[in-house]
Amino acid sequence: MGNCIFKFQVNTQAQNSIQQGNEIIDQAINADDQEQQTSIQAKIIFKQTSGVNLESIDSQTPNVFSSQSSNIKTKYQKDLSLSPDLFIRKQKEGEKFLQHYEIIKKLGQGGFGEVYQVRHLKTNLIRAVKIISRQSVENETLLLQETEILKNLDHPNIVKILEVFNDNQHFYLITESLDGGELIDRVRKIKNYSEEIAKIYMKQILSAMIYCHERKIVHRDLKPENILFDTLDINSNLKVIDFGASEKMISRKLTTKIGTPYFIAPEILRSNGYNEKVDVWSCGVILYILLIGKAPFRGKNQYETLQLVQQAQIDFNGTI
Repeated sequence: MGNCIFKFQVNTQAQNSIQQGNEIIDQAINADDQEQQTSIQAKIIFKQTSGVNLESIDSQTPNVFSSQSSNIKTKYQKDLSLSPDLFIRKQKEGEKFLQHYEIIKKLGQGGFGEVYQVRHLKTNLIRAVKIISRQSVENETLLLQETEILKNLDHPNIVKILEVFNDNQHFYLITESLDGGELIDRVRKIKNYSEEIAKIYMKQILSAMIYCHERKIVHRDLKPENILFDTLDINSNLKVIDFGASEKMISRKLTTKIGTPYFIAPEILRSNGYNEKVDVWSCGVILYILLIGKAPFRGKNQYETLQLVQQAQIDFNGTI
C-alpha cells in the first residue's frame, strides 16, 4: 500500500449545523398544538429503463408489528465514538481495489450493483463495498463528481464513503460496514414498542435530512430499506444509506422522475419540478409506517399505488 497519510479535522461548521438541526427537531416534537399513468425513468448516470423500485406490493411494507418477539429497551446514543473508519485516504492514480481489500462475502444486490463485506488488508477493518459495472453507467464524470460530494458528508446518521476505486470494468465504492440490520427488522423485535421509540428513530432520520438539505443534496429514495443500524447494540445509531438516486440542486428544480412507489412524493410525479422537500414527504411515510404498521398508500399494483400517492388521502386508523 505504501505510505499513506490520514487526515482528520473537526468540522465545527458541520457540528453546529447538526446541533441546529437537532434543535429544530426538538422544537417540532415538543410543540403542544401541532396540526396533527406516470412514466418513471432512472437518473441519467445509470443505464436503466425505470427509476421506480418494482419490488412486489407486499415485500417492502409488511405488517411491521406482526412478529414482536424480544424485549429491547432502546436508548438513543448521542455520543459518536472515533474510529479509523472516520479517516479518509486520498487514493493514488492507478491503485487497485484488490491491492487493499479482501472480499469476505456477498451482502446483497441492488439496482446499480452488488454489495460485499470486505476486509482492509493493512488495518483488518471490516468495511463494505458496492461494485458498479461501468457498462451500467452512462455518465461516469457525473458519477464521480457526486461520489466526491458524498465523501465530504460527515454526519453520524449518514453512511460514510471512505474510498473509491475503479478499473476497466467496475467502480468500487468503499463504505463503513453497517451490521445492525434494517430499521423495520429492529422494530419487529421490540416487544414494548411505543411512540417514544418512533420519535427517537425519526429524530435521527430528520437530522440526516436537514444536514443534506442544507448542502442542497436531495436523497430521493428514502425508505426503511435504506435506513440501517451501525451495530446490533441497542444504543446503535441509524444510518441513511444508498445515495444512488441523490442529486445536488444547483439553483434549479429537479425534474427526473425517480423513486420507490410507496415512498415517492407527488411532486416527483408531476411535470413542474420539485426540490428537497420530497425527502420530507418520504420521512412522513416512514413515520406513518413506524406508528401504524403499514404504508399509507398501498395499491394492488404499481400504477394504482402511484395514483393513491397523487391523491394523498391518508387513513390514520390503526393501532400501535
